[in-house]
Amino acid sequence: MYRLDSSPAYGSIGIFAPILLLVAHLVQGFSTSGEYGGAATFIAEFATDKKRGFMGSFLEFGMLVGYVLGAGCVAVLTATMSEQSLLSWGWRIPFLIAGPMGLIGL
Repeated sequence: MYRLDSSPAYGSIGIFAPILLLVAHLVQGFSTSGEYGGAATFIAEFATDKKRGFMGSFLEFGMLVGYVLGAGCVAVLTATMSEQSLLSWGWRIPFLIAGPMGLIGL
């Protein structure tokens, strides 16, 4: 049975656990790739000729910084929390950090 203090796993919702994880990763990838082209076009159209390449580099730099910060957050949590704490409630911390950042970005 599903408990509120743990994430859904194969034992609680069966085959839908890996399917939901796969769908979430696919949606994340599609949304990132869809936004990238629009952002690159926006930067190319509105940046000055002299700074177009420099301004365009921030698009890739921003994505890489996001990936590094996300991986770093998980690495810090994994290194500082016990496995039981991480599995019971600690896995929610990156989502609580990313939620407000997503609203700010929106």
